[in-house]
Amino acid sequence: MSREREGAILSLIFVEKFLGFMLLILGVVLAHQSVIYVDSLGTFGLIFVATGVIMVLLGLLMLIAKTE
Repeated sequence: MSREREGAILSLIFVEKFLGFMLLILGVVLAHQSVIYVDSLGTFGLIFVATGVIMVLLGLLMLIAKTE
């Protein structure tokens, strides 16, 4: 493989892991804030908590996934 191709692959792996980390952080913040203010959010509180948990799971999946 050429150096350019290896560099491009490493860049994509870095971006994947970075986006997974960002999804993880945003999901944790969204779920935490939704749990704190669940009373004032009403029925939408559970939707935001579920969305936060899904974001956390997707972020973890992106961090754990092995890229070949």
